[in-house]
Amino acid sequence: MAGVVLENIKKNFDGFTAVNNFTLEIKDGEFVTLLGPSGCGKTTTLRMIAGFIEPTEGSVSIGERIVSNPAGHIFVPPEERNIGMVFQTYAVWPHMNILDNVAYPLKIKKIARRNRYKKAEQVLELVQLGGMGKRYPHQLSGGQQQRVALARALIMDPHVMLLDEPLSNLDAKLREQMRFEIKELQKRTGVTIIYVTHDQAEAMAMSDRIVVMNRGEIQQIGKTEEIYEKPANKFVADFIGLINFIPCRVSRDRRSLFIRGAGNVEIEYPVPEELGDDVLLSVRPEDIDLQEYSRKNLVGTVTRVTYFGNIVDYLIRAGDVPIRVQLKEKEFTEGDRVSVIFDCKKFLFY
Repeated sequence: MAGVVLENIKKNFDGFTAVNNFTLEIKDGEFVTLLGPSGCGKTTTLRMIAGFIEPTEGSVSIGERIVSNPAGHIFVPPEERNIGMVFQTYAVWPHMNILDNVAYPLKIKKIARRNRYKKAEQVLELVQLGGMGKRYPHQLSGGQQQRVALARALIMDPHVMLLDEPLSNLDAKLREQMRFEIKELQKRTGVTIIYVTHDQAEAMAMSDRIVVMNRGEIQQIGKTEEIYEKPANKFVADFIGLINFIPCRVSRDRRSLFIRGAGNVEIEYPVPEELGDDVLLSVRPEDIDLQEYSRKNLVGTVTRVTYFGNIVDYLIRAGDVPIRVQLKEKEFTEGDRVSVIFDCKKFLFY
């Protein structure tokens, strides 16, 4: 196994910068996810690690070996990097049975037939497909085909596994199941995994660390809790989970906030000196409570109620300000006038 180091990576395509100033150190055995919207550069970064494309600037190291460095005229081809790659499309050959699919990389390496089939059977057991080697891809579910792709990537005992949105073609329930299976597989094998997704739930369920990207640059690197509870900027706060952004004016004595667009309702809060006179207050829906109407608090009208089973999602309109609130029980209905109570300890400002 091995770690991965990217130093000041940059990739240009015909004058367009897809990845810029990307520096990241991934430890041996770590599960790191590159997370961001479509077009943010995460797949381009993964392909530079794999060796499918060469960086314009910077260096990539796998273990102690530099595998890409344009300045030093170093470029190690993908087949010599000892990586395993799993794509969004399973890339399982339909004319081969599962055992042959998984054993194929060893066939290319001219490993003896008996030895490669023995190893393929062991890896199929590892991904919970033991005894299914004689089946063909059309006889498997989407989740089972994805396990075949994982097994084929693992059979070469790669230093690093690279997964590019591998669950996006699965239905919601199977996708959730496979998240935990991939994480358990990583724990059992100890392989370093770099995972690409735009799905924040996937990233939060599996990752040791998350790298949030936007427009080719890193916005924040951290553990799940850090990314969610202490987002580095407005983009990260907005991309990870649900959040309300509420425009406010700071009082002269800096001991309260006035919510603009909601009748300048005052909220007592010791405002830090470094904040300006106009701020964007952010607060998560679960950090807000609703109570019976009272003139003492911010007052709003329930305009939408959505029941999700484990939570009830409310959309409240306070003047011109929309506020999302999530509670465990359904206590109000559309049209109700309610008081909006904030947990001020959870406030963030941008």
